[in-house]
Amino acid sequence: MQTLILPIGSYEYHWSLPLNTDTLIALCVSRKLAEKLEKAMIYPPVNYSVSLEHLEHVETISVDPEVFLAYVRNIVLNLLKLKPERVVLINGHGGNKGLLTTLVTELQYTANGTDIVLLDIWSAVEKIASKYFGIKVESIVHGGLIEASIVAACGVKLEGFKDITLEEAIKIIAKKSKDKSLIRRPWSIKDLKEPSKICSKELGERLLEVLVSEVLGEIRHRKKGKIEPL
Repeated sequence: MQTLILPIGSYEYHWSLPLNTDTLIALCVSRKLAEKLEKAMIYPPVNYSVSLEHLEHVETISVDPEVFLAYVRNIVLNLLKLKPERVVLINGHGGNKGLLTTLVTELQYTANGTDIVLLDIWSAVEKIASKYFGIKVESIVHGGLIEASIVAACGVKLEGFKDITLEEAIKIIAKKSKDKSLIRRPWSIKDLKEPSKICSKELGERLLEVLVSEVLGEIRHRKKGKIEPL
C-alpha cells in the first residue's frame, strides 16, 4: 500500500451532537481522501484520546496524554513495518494537535523513507473558512454550526436540527467569529454556551470538498520529511 490512513477521534461531550463526533468526522475525511488516492488503506480509528477540557461531563472518556502518545506511537511503528510511501494521521479532535505534532516530529526521524503526515482537521477548516468564505474563525465553537454542518455532510442524521442554507450559515459564523469571549486557553466546556441546533449540510459539503482537495495537493507536492502538520 502506498498510503496508510489512521483516523484519530475522541469520545467527549458535544452538546446535541454524538459523543464520537470527532471520530465520525475523521473517518469521513479519511474515506473521502482514500477515494482520491491510489492504493490507500484506512485502518480502524483511535476512538479515545485526550479530552481534559470535557471531563466535567461524565459521558466523556479521556486518556492521559502519555498513554495516548504511547498508544498511537505503537500503532504507527507497526504501520511502518509495512514500508508504505506515507502514513497519514487524520486528527478530528483539536485537543490532540500539540501531542500529535510532537509525536510526528519524533517518528519522522526513524521512518526510514516513509513520510508521516499529520492532518489536523480543525486547523485546516479554520484556514479554509478564511480563504474561501472570507470568514475569520479564530475559535470554532465546540459542537457548533461548523461542526454540526460537517457531521451532517458526513451522512449522520441529526435529530431536531434545522438545516439552513450556505448563505445563512456564513452570516451566522461571521457574526460569532467577532466574539472574542470565546477565545480562552486553557478552556473547558463550562466556558461555552450551548449552541443552537442548526446545521448547514451545504456548508459542510463545501468545507469537506475543499479540505480534501487541499490535502491531496499538499500530499502530492509534499517533500518527504516535512514536519509541519497540514
